[in-house]
Amino acid sequence: MGGQLLIVVGRDPNDQYFPLAFGVVVTETKETWRWFIDLLMGDIGLEKRYVLLSDQQKGLVFVFEEMNERVEHRLCLRHLYANFKNIFGWGALIRDLMMGAAKATYYQGWLTKMNELKEVDKKARSWLMEVPPKSWCKHAFSFYPKCDVIMNNIFESFNATILAARDKPILTMSEWIKKYLMNRCSTSVLKLEKWPHKVMPIPRKRLDHRVIMSGQWHVVATLGFRQQTPEDFVDDCYSREKYKLCYGFAVSPINGHDMWPESCKSTTQDPNGLKRKKKVKTQPTQSDGDVTTQTDGNENGASQTDVVQTGASQTDVVQTSATAASQGDTAQGVATQADASQVILFTGKPTCNWMLV
Repeated sequence: MGGQLLIVVGRDPNDQYFPLAFGVVVTETKETWRWFIDLLMGDIGLEKRYVLLSDQQKGLVFVFEEMNERVEHRLCLRHLYANFKNIFGWGALIRDLMMGAAKATYYQGWLTKMNELKEVDKKARSWLMEVPPKSWCKHAFSFYPKCDVIMNNIFESFNATILAARDKPILTMSEWIKKYLMNRCSTSVLKLEKWPHKVMPIPRKRLDHRVIMSGQWHVVATLGFRQQTPEDFVDDCYSREKYKLCYGFAVSPINGHDMWPESCKSTTQDPNGLKRKKKVKTQPTQSDGDVTTQTDGNENGASQTDVVQTGASQTDVVQTSATAASQGDTAQGVATQADASQVILFTGKPTCNWMLV
């Protein structure tokens, strides 16, 4: 049986992916995304606001709109540009103007790029103006989160890691991902023991690069005179302590078959609770040429079929998910990072070519 793999990936203090949860559903709909997001929010808590980055999937966007008071939704710029390119074609000039508008950190810079785009293609500018700037332009982002990413490249790394497990049966795949998360947590703790600095390696490297590129050596010298360093002004969300909180837990193993509770039910039921659809026979009526619908044991065949279809849409979820965030210790570690407003969730469906902060 086919299905869709839904994954939530966060960003840890070292600017690497932090898998939060994954689940398997039959089809990707608004109902399945709501089921998945509700479970996620129940695990990580609703005390803080979160930033969620995804593509323009309709079902997922609708769920985010219902949660606009608790989440900030961003669109992946790479996928937004892919849709833009399919409509208006591609070229270096249009691409650079769109990317420049998205990366502008102040309104005037964004407006300049959009006006330049208008001179090249008015329809392209009008199409972009219909997309809310707060979902793809840095200048319109709020000051709450500590991260201004606009692409889901970090998820692609995790997607490539689980590539070998995606074509396996559901239980085998879930077990493979769970074992990978267990090993990754253990390896991350060992790496942390060998890192003596306050700021994690990747943020520290970016900080050093910016200090060099700024050319403001007199500022660094002044900090040294005051017995301070640039690291003292880096937010705690990139600190060694926060990294330890993120990975200072263990993914609990699942009990074997011999430890499973015995069921008092004698028969196995359909996990979705759905009844098999009865065959619908159609026979043309000789009198007036209309088509009459008949079903076995039911006079209103069409209405019975409608009921069955409605039930399928409401329970079209295979609830065989194994979530990393469902562990109590994991939720505690993520909540601690959320206190620093660092956690950014990415939504993803690895069965497609793309990224559920």
